[in-house]
Amino acid sequence: MSSSSSDSELGASAAAVCSLLTEFFPPTSNPHVEIDRWRKVRIFLAAMTAEPVFNLFSGCDRIGVEVLARALIAGVPSREWLPLVKTVKRVVFIWQFLLLVKTKIDQLPLLSRAVGELLLFALGTDADALKIWSEKAPADARAYRDQWKVTNPEQYKSWLRSIGVEEAVSHLTCGERSKERVTEQANEVRTGQVWPGREALRAYLEDKTAEKERKKAAKKRAARGGRGVKVKKRKAWESDDCRHDYPVSVLRAPGVMTFMCGCGYILGFELLREMDSPAHVVAALAQRFHKFPRVVYFDTACQAQRNAVHRIPWLLHEAMTAWFIDRFHRCSHHCSPVFNADQYPILTRGH
Repeated sequence: MSSSSSDSELGASAAAVCSLLTEFFPPTSNPHVEIDRWRKVRIFLAAMTAEPVFNLFSGCDRIGVEVLARALIAGVPSREWLPLVKTVKRVVFIWQFLLLVKTKIDQLPLLSRAVGELLLFALGTDADALKIWSEKAPADARAYRDQWKVTNPEQYKSWLRSIGVEEAVSHLTCGERSKERVTEQANEVRTGQVWPGREALRAYLEDKTAEKERKKAAKKRAARGGRGVKVKKRKAWESDDCRHDYPVSVLRAPGVMTFMCGCGYILGFELLREMDSPAHVVAALAQRFHKFPRVVYFDTACQAQRNAVHRIPWLLHEAMTAWFIDRFHRCSHHCSPVFNADQYPILTRGH
């Protein structure tokens, strides 16, 4: 099966794997062994079929992965393809599954082919997503790509002037050497974006869908207030009250989004106009980075990746970015294992 296979063919491969795994392992009296076996199988199938599979082989030798996949499809004995497992050693759930079922793969050619087809399909989904986006993306999304795919700070500043946005004016008195920094600070105050030493490269990527949802929610809130619905009073700001909703105030921002590198160095921060969202993270990274970082941690990385694939796959595809949910928040997520940093220990070492 090629990377451009239809969804029905992918479903057939997944169904073949599931059916061939029935009564698959030899009996055991150790319940822990039984649980561990099926945990490996469940994680593999969840990653390969439960959600759209993007950038599954982060940090792997992609040519080696394709050779391994085609060897499995051809029914090559495990003694020949086992050395190729090192090409997927960066992805724990894949090599664990292959080592677990290698004996049965030798006995069941259909299982070998099904597993190989799943691997080959996952290898090409990034390129397929970019192709589909190029064909179906709205005109404004394609125009944004054409304008900002190749860019630099001077181009962005020129674009700002072309739409009538000039440098912010500061009334601070300063020496000649400090004028540039004072102007930069005035721009930071005006935009709420602070990125020392990292100038903006692109226009801020607006999310029209999110904007529509915000307006719809605002109308609902206004309608509820107009019907005389009793609104629950909130505690005073100074009271000891830990909560996730943010009071509406003209004096306070909803929060601050901080961007850090893996070593803990703060790259920048932005004041939020509303509660933090995956769309804001994607837009901020697109505005400040020529290419997306190699690895991104975020509390809803699964949603952020989908947002990026939907809006700017052309920028995401160049970096092959891996998205991981930080360990503090991951306990409440039930999304694909692809977003689990523990499944990519080499890539996430030291983070």
